Formats: sequence, C-alpha cells, structure tokens
Amino acid sequence: MRPSSGLIIYCRPGFEPEAATELEQALNHRDCPGACLTVAPGRLLWQPRQGSQHKPLPLDLWPSLIFTRQWALHVSSLEDLDTRDRIAPLLESLPADLSVHELFLDTPDGNEGKSLSRLLKALQSRLVQGIRERGLWQADSPWRLHLLFLSGQQVHIGISHQQHASPWSMGIPRLRMPSQAPSRSTLKLDEALQVMLDEQERQRLLRPGMRVVDLGAAPGGWTWHMLQRGMQVTAVDNGALAPAVLQAGRVEHLRQDGFQYTPRKKVDWLLCDMVEKPQNIARLVARWLEQDLTRAVIFNLKLPMKRRLEEVRTCLDIVRAAMSRTDEGMELRARQLYHDREEITVMLLPERMSSASRH
Repeated sequence: MRPSSGLIIYCRPGFEPEAATELEQALNHRDCPGACLTVAPGRLLWQPRQGSQHKPLPLDLWPSLIFTRQWALHVSSLEDLDTRDRIAPLLESLPADLSVHELFLDTPDGNEGKSLSRLLKALQSRLVQGIRERGLWQADSPWRLHLLFLSGQQVHIGISHQQHASPWSMGIPRLRMPSQAPSRSTLKLDEALQVMLDEQERQRLLRPGMRVVDLGAAPGGWTWHMLQRGMQVTAVDNGALAPAVLQAGRVEHLRQDGFQYTPRKKVDWLLCDMVEKPQNIARLVARWLEQDLTRAVIFNLKLPMKRRLEEVRTCLDIVRAAMSRTDEGMELRARQLYHDREEITVMLLPERMSSASRH
C-alpha cells in the first residue's frame, strides 16, 4: 500500500460530524492519528497528524464504517485550475507509478454537484484518453481514480481499492424507481440489498419462497420489493397496504401492532422500518433474536437530532448483546445509505451464510 497524504471522505450532508468522529476514532485505534476537515457538504478530508504521514492506512476498516458512504486515499489537490485547459494539469498531477482501471468524477451532493455535471461529462472521455496515453490505465489494476470537483477550479485527487471501497461513484448505486412500487422506501431496501450483500450472499439469502415478516409495513414499499423477489410476506401494520401490494399475491396483511406480533414459526427474514425511538426498535429486534424467531434481519434506526453517533452505538450494543445469547453466530453490518435520511440501516446475517471475504 502506497503512503497517502490522507483520505477523501464522502457522507450524507449534515452527518459530517458523525462521519468524522467515527473515522478519527477508528484510525486512532489503529495507531493512525489525524483529524477531518469538512471541505463541502458531505465531503471531508482526513489528514494524518504530523509525524505519521508515511504510515499505510488500514483500508480493511471500510466494512465497519457506518457514516462513510465512500472513501479514497488522498493523492493531491489542485486549487486553481486554468478553466481554459483543465485536462493537462490534472494529468500532470497524477503519480507516474499510478495504475487504475476506472475513473470516477465526483462532486458535492445537491445543487453544487448538479451545476458541475455538464462540465464533468465533457471532461470524462478526454481524461480517460489522457490516462491511457500516459500508460496509467491497466485493465487488471485493483485501483480506481477519483477526481472530486468542488468547483470548476478546485479538485481533490484520490484512489480507492476495489476490495476496500464502494464500487459506485460517491457510493451511490444508480437505482430506478419501479413504476408499480407503492412508495420510495422500496429504493431504500433495494439499496441495502445491493450495498450490504455481495452477489453470492444475495443468491443464498434472497431465494424465492422464503418467508418474510415486515413490521410496520404500510403502505408496503419493503413488502412489495420482497414480493418481486418471489418471497412470501406477512405484512404487519394497522394501516392499509397499497393495492399494488395486495394484487401481487403471496402476501398476508395482519392489522396488528408490530411490537406485539410474534410469528407462529421461525421466518427467514424480519424487516422493520417503523418510525419509532431507535432503542425501542433495538429492543424489538433483540427479542426476535433471543426467541429465535428469524434467521436474518434488516431494520432501520431513526436517529435523534443530537448525539446521533452515541445513540447508534447504544442501539447496536443492545442488539449485539442479544446476538451473543443466540445459538447460531450472527454478523452485524450497518451503513447510512444514500436513500436513508436521518437514519441508518442495519443488517444481521447468520455467519454461516455470509461471505468470508467480507470479514
């Protein structure tokens, strides 16, 4: 691993303090002290403390980070690009020993990023051509090149390893809203299954005919998604389900309180996206684990306005305590997804069915 001048961090705008604190503490624990600086909404630079700049950074931390959506090793920055010719200085700033197989042109979230989209579209093919001409484009390289444009003149340059970063630009999978889906929450579940599981895990854990319980299901965005995968769903909610959900078949709608419901026999998946205090949801999931009611779980924790990282850790401690009391080993994964808002998504999987490569 080449030494780096730091890290470029991508997170949800408004969650910069949580992303910074989580990352700083994780790196300090691995003897890589440093600090984060916010450079744009949802974009931070982590810089090592004086004297520790040449330590290789522990990229294996990637799966454990909740609030970091994407990251890259920081190579260099350009602060005053000539708008008449951006290509030449960008190419000249790349290390001669660099090899990459993909180029991501990244931006801040929101209107700032949208205002740059036309420019970046014009630069993409010319930059790839220049990288190829310099002999830096290698099809078998595990590295991606990130050019984070904060404006037309300010660019942070980074690289990410394909095994230790998101495969999508800025950590955002490109998902299309299905026309028949009853709510946009279906994209949240779709993203969770794309981001938090690999292809082998999806094949093992998302098979047609599996039995699912969806607590707080109405209007049915998560239920609808699992029905599209051929599963049988018990949707528990006092509210109504959308007609598209009921018409899909293989769904039983129980008008009950999700906190009171208990299945007659063990199910394959518990889903829970209820708007509730996060510790109440954590205790609900803990009960299902301790009573051996499900093999796997996906749930969301709606976060308070303050002390959000502390609340997440409290909730995950509740769940981990229950996991430790189960007969079967389980793995916990947590991430703030692009389609999450003031919340995070947590997934619990049986260890025997998760991919060893992700540990």
